[in-house]
Amino acid sequence: MQTIAWRVLLDRLLTQLNLEDRGIILDSNLCVMCGVEENTMNHVFFKCKIAWLVWSKCSQWIGEKFVNHSEV
Repeated sequence: MQTIAWRVLLDRLLTQLNLEDRGIILDSNLCVMCGVEENTMNHVFFKCKIAWLVWSKCSQWIGEKFVNHSEV
């Protein structure tokens, strides 16, 4: 978990835009979950409606209050 958090803070997870920056060409750089916005770190973890549903369900599962933040 710490590794993922560290990579998120450094913007090092392999989103489609990060792959494109590394020379890996993909068909689309839109989010694979919602298909609405570019697949950036900020979108995947904080703006994607599907991701927010997952975060919300996880917080309910562990019994913690869910707080909506829109930026890292």
